[in-house]
Amino acid sequence: MVTLPWWKSLRECNISARSSAVTGFQSCRVGASDALAAEITNVTGLKLAGIRDLYSSFEYLNRYYFGAHTSWRLRLMGNGSRRSITVLSYATRLFDRVFGTRTSAYGWAFYFGNIEEAIEPASWSNVCVGCGCGSPAPWLLATNAVRRYLLFFKVYNCPKCGTPNFFTSDEQRSPQPI
Repeated sequence: MVTLPWWKSLRECNISARSSAVTGFQSCRVGASDALAAEITNVTGLKLAGIRDLYSSFEYLNRYYFGAHTSWRLRLMGNGSRRSITVLSYATRLFDRVFGTRTSAYGWAFYFGNIEEAIEPASWSNVCVGCGCGSPAPWLLATNAVRRYLLFFKVYNCPKCGTPNFFTSDEQRSPQPI
């Protein structure tokens, strides 16, 4: 394990020398990943090998995790039902596309050091609301897993657990030098 100082945004990162991956949860603002990666590179001396955006399944909103007395905010959002979580996941991804925000994202996967395996930088925004498994949009399309729902929406069943999810195409991250 690499020991980092407690200060600044690095205190929220978990750096493992074995996997050479870091997941940052300090801030999900646009452009923050590059600044955080540069700071980690400065502190550790490890060269950044790749970044991938991570997206939320919103499974933590499932009513299963709450007691009998849930918050009024959760009740307002469908009381944590699978259907309301599915709609929320899709709505936040669409909101991100239209307004350029990161409401459906929860952080990044950073890869540092000399990594011999190929790192796929493409983000997988299609994250199952049931199990949290991410699936790349091109693969879902190539395997004919995507179908139309109510003429307008595209849906797919999670390859891992079979839960129905709304489909969105993956946006490609433009590489930016640090």
